[in-house]
Amino acid sequence: MVAGAGSAVEFDPHAFLYDPGTGLVALPVHDGGLLLLRVAGATIVPAGTVTHPGRAPVSRSLLVGGVLWTVSDAGLRADDPAGVAGPVRIAWLPAT
Repeated sequence: MVAGAGSAVEFDPHAFLYDPGTGLVALPVHDGGLLLLRVAGATIVPAGTVTHPGRAPVSRSLLVGGVLWTVSDAGLRADDPAGVAGPVRIAWLPAT
């Protein structure tokens, strides 16, 4: 989906997020933030991207109470992953 891009998932399975309840898949992409996909049966469709300031690479993502949290050296970002046009930012917590 991202031509020529690599992902930490290639070497670290903990970088991969899949929520079977919603079909959400999250893949950190080098130089591209976090790629979100939705899986429904045999279909996979793009669901948006999450980026951090300064194009800081996203290293981890997790779902807590339906909120998608992403982690980078720049900080933590919270999103509602159910946004119609992609994730909707809820909060940004900069690293100190």
